[in-house]
Amino acid sequence: MATEKIRYQEWMVMPQPLSSSIVYLIRHGQTTGDIENRFGGAYDDYLTDLGKEQSRQVARDLNNSPLSMVYSSSLNRALETADIIADCLDVPRGVLPEFRECNRYGILSGMTKHEALQHHPQEVAKLKDPVGTVTGAESYRDFRQRVTAAFERLFTEGAQGEIALVTHGGVFRLLLRDILGLGEASVGDCARIKLWVGQKGIRVIEQHGINMK
Repeated sequence: MATEKIRYQEWMVMPQPLSSSIVYLIRHGQTTGDIENRFGGAYDDYLTDLGKEQSRQVARDLNNSPLSMVYSSSLNRALETADIIADCLDVPRGVLPEFRECNRYGILSGMTKHEALQHHPQEVAKLKDPVGTVTGAESYRDFRQRVTAAFERLFTEGAQGEIALVTHGGVFRLLLRDILGLGEASVGDCARIKLWVGQKGIRVIEQHGINMK
């Protein structure tokens, strides 16, 4: 896929980083929940065979990048994707649980969408309300606070040289919309963005698999 540019944007409230660095933000590959049409979020599913191949392709694409570490969220689909990339590139890996997906679906997590509509129609209806929260779900406010704080720590403390972070679609969209102010986006399986992080802010250098709306 051809490299596309996203316009420059600074995150002016970000504390100054220790030094400039490159961060590859990567979404996990296709999951079993995707093909089974389940509500995801906190549902801890696994990669499909296609998802594993998508992860190997990311590793091939990053083969010439001098990565020093591959981090991931604590959910299986991100862990598996990170393991494949780290194994292929022979770099160490680490886990950053605060970058897990938003538990948007609460008691619906893991159910097929047909099952959820049959057994919890009122809860499914809450998903149409931007400020509604399904029973047992994480509010968007709490999710935003968690992820924003995690990015601040990563960008100011944990990003040395070039690193990769495997995370989730909700985390991608929060970064692009709420932190960088770039608007809404659709994020494909194993989509990625390359970020330059320095004293002037954050610059999106390139992206693959993301469509800005």
